[in-house]
Amino acid sequence: MKIAKLFRTGGSMAVRLPKAWVRDASEVVMERTGDAIIIRPRKRTLQDLARECQNLDGRFPDPLPQTRSGARVDLRS
Repeated sequence: MKIAKLFRTGGSMAVRLPKAWVRDASEVVMERTGDAIIIRPRKRTLQDLARECQNLDGRFPDPLPQTRSGARVDLRS
């Protein structure tokens, strides 16, 4: 268990979370149960994905070159 101090920021209280605890999160979900405050990373939803897809410009990279037989060309060599 870690102990952290609360600090005031504007009209709210805040707590710093260790970077390793929320490495891949940019948003968190907060829940209060009795006197416990639960903070966990927010999971992305299908609505989030749909919203991000609306911002795509529709341009995609050219497909990999193919031989006459339809087999892909090995570009690793």
